[in-house]
Amino acid sequence: MIQIPAFLCRQTDLLVAAGASGLPVNVKTGQFMAPADMAYAVEKVRAGGGERVLLTERGTTFGYHDLVVDFRFPGRGCARWRR
Repeated sequence: MIQIPAFLCRQTDLLVAAGASGLPVNVKTGQFMAPADMAYAVEKVRAGGGERVLLTERGTTFGYHDLVVDFRFPGRGCARWRR
């Protein structure tokens, strides 16, 4: 079995290559991804020829579509935050 780490779950080349291996592929869901978004990861594995795909749900901590490092902090770069 090939396991794809959560942070690499959107890497097309990696998912297609894992599917082409002929082994079952376990894709860990990134904490920043909504469950419906994992359909794209499954499609990529199947595009490589993989028929046995498992998805591992890890829960969400930061909300969907947000990476752990999110630079959209509202005050970032504002003069009032500088010292």
